[in-house]
Amino acid sequence: MTPEIQHRNLFPFSSQSSRLCALKNRFDWAALGRGRIILSFAALVFLGVVWHAPAQEADLAILDFTFSPQSIDAGGHPTNMTYSFGNAGPDDIDADSAVSKLVLSRNSILGDADDVRIWEREQFFGLLAAGEVFNFTSDHSTLAEITIPSDASGSYYLFYRVDHAASSSYSDPDLSNNHLRLLGKITVNPITPPHLTGAPVSNQGFQVIAAGLAGRMYRFEGSIDLKTWDQLSTVVADGTDTAKYLDPAASGRNYRFYRAALLPP
Repeated sequence: MTPEIQHRNLFPFSSQSSRLCALKNRFDWAALGRGRIILSFAALVFLGVVWHAPAQEADLAILDFTFSPQSIDAGGHPTNMTYSFGNAGPDDIDADSAVSKLVLSRNSILGDADDVRIWEREQFFGLLAAGEVFNFTSDHSTLAEITIPSDASGSYYLFYRVDHAASSSYSDPDLSNNHLRLLGKITVNPITPPHLTGAPVSNQGFQVIAAGLAGRMYRFEGSIDLKTWDQLSTVVADGTDTAKYLDPAASGRNYRFYRAALLPP
């Protein structure tokens, strides 16, 4: 995923512009403060006092977030995701990283007990100057990393969040703009259990057929007592939405039970 870097006002509206001016003023005073520290630095060294550089502050702010489709199968992957975040200052971010996350939630509150993180990535950059914006369009490999839980179903809120990495030397002065909720909810469609049929194959065993989803992998299991199950094989369903397994161990048995499970992609 290659970011597009833009010089852009992070706060285009009047109230946000006031906030940007406040940040600029804070940055100007910090610069003056650093000037006074530099003037007195020699005296501090002469007295044997160790001087520590002031902590760096960089306000990460999310500007946009899209995700589709908004009706998606459990265990599936999105077809598109874009997001953008910028540095609202006051300091430039130099040779550092930020961590992006996607979080599913049953309610509209991020950070409580029902949250499920479905994706996380640390992104490195050489320089993200104050006022600059990163725009990201996820490529196929990134989309494949984002997986809806296989046991999910129903409606969810989806949040995108960005933070400085744990190892970062920067602090974020305003955490209220570090996350953004997708407009509307997403609907997760539950997985349909495979339907099993089968028939004996003369002198070869028993053919088990699972009707499911094309391209998805199914695990066949067998049992003689419905208590202990043996894993027999994993098979990818073909273009007719069926996965087939020929069980040679069924020959000579009076009965055997079978089941199939859809595996995560």
